[in-house]
Amino acid sequence: MRFASTLFLTAAATLAMSGGSASAAIATESATATVVPGDAADVEPTCAAGDAPISSGFRVGGFDTVEGGVLPGASRVYVPSPSWQSETDGYNFSDAVTGTLTGYIYCDSEPRDVKARFATAPLMPHASGTVTANCPADRRLISGGFRAEYNDQVVPYRSLKYRNGWRVSAHNYNGPSVYIAAFAVCQANGPQLKATSESATTNATQYHGLATVRPQCPAGTTPLSGGFDGHPTYPGAGRGVVPLASKRTADGWRVTGWSRSATRDAKLTGYVYCASG
Repeated sequence: MRFASTLFLTAAATLAMSGGSASAAIATESATATVVPGDAADVEPTCAAGDAPISSGFRVGGFDTVEGGVLPGASRVYVPSPSWQSETDGYNFSDAVTGTLTGYIYCDSEPRDVKARFATAPLMPHASGTVTANCPADRRLISGGFRAEYNDQVVPYRSLKYRNGWRVSAHNYNGPSVYIAAFAVCQANGPQLKATSESATTNATQYHGLATVRPQCPAGTTPLSGGFDGHPTYPGAGRGVVPLASKRTADGWRVTGWSRSATRDAKLTGYVYCASG
């Protein structure tokens, strides 16, 4: 895999989170890479020492609905000893557009007993696949993520909470046989998450139309993680929405997607998973 030559590390402002009589803070750490046409990038922002990982997110920049650009191939939280970090991969399938790839990790200043779980599944050519990573019975899921061995033919469409685990779906349009993986972040005595969703249809008048949704947490709750569903249909034209962004906001989650079909609109659903306090 080739990596982009330009990499920037930034730390964004913290977002307040109340919990009981104390006040914790969820910090946003990010890393951004420039990705030239035909190239790939991998960015890995890390939680500050002592902070606990909550979830991850991603965003691509410079994407053109006609010419294309960077598509994400992974967004996950994991622990390469000794510290937690997130990994976001992306591949620029455009012939003309230079894009950017930004990965996020959201970190709690208060201690959390969290462990990561993962599961993999094969993804054959001209086939779709689904895999779920489950938390053990004594832990609750607080977030999750995905990874696909990506190129311009392997497309993730779904990454969301499923019961006490995280479910991922992707489609391999014409590439070699690959694997997809789902990741679950599991917390001992974790919160019971409340899910909120919002759906939209891509712009039918736009070539490869876009859609953005912003599900919000109910009053008195705080966003911990989020997910998306591009509602793919197979076989045929491969109608569905490919994610371009899935990231935390102060009161929810923001998801943007791109219709893989040039002429047919498609549905995008975004999810936010919220904890009380």
